[in-house]
Amino acid sequence: MCIPFLVGAATAQVAPPPPGPKPAEPEYIPPPPPPTPQKVQRTTPQNPNQSRLRGNDPLKGESLRGKLPPLQWLSLAEVGEDGKIKRFKQPLDLVALKPNPAVAQSRMAEIMPVLAGRRYRMEQIVIENLDFALRVEDGLFENLDITKPEAMKEITDIVTPL
Repeated sequence: MCIPFLVGAATAQVAPPPPGPKPAEPEYIPPPPPPTPQKVQRTTPQNPNQSRLRGNDPLKGESLRGKLPPLQWLSLAEVGEDGKIKRFKQPLDLVALKPNPAVAQSRMAEIMPVLAGRRYRMEQIVIENLDFALRVEDGLFENLDITKPEAMKEITDIVTPL
């Protein structure tokens, strides 16, 4: 009969000691006042294209346009008997490079591999999206009614993944 009294006495010795006295609360320190805003000097509004143009505004006389040599550009457009512009048999980037006075003909050997790689990538994109290419050939954009939001959404859904 003595065993329950011994067990009870043993558990009472395991209890934690009582907490100490409560620490005193610190004095209230108000937060610092907000900084006063400094008066901003007004300037003339900046041209939104200023950073993009970097001083080469074509409408100003001191731009690079006046410093470049005059280049004689030949028009690529040839009008046929029916009054429409003729289609080119070669890729447009190649056709545009031949009469370009800014590209030396001696550099064409360096440019041709770049054009061939570009053409290959474009052909791969067309092959991967052949259904879209066929719809374009059938007049997808010519028959598009841009006044209808549904039509514009359809085109956006088709073109966005490309």
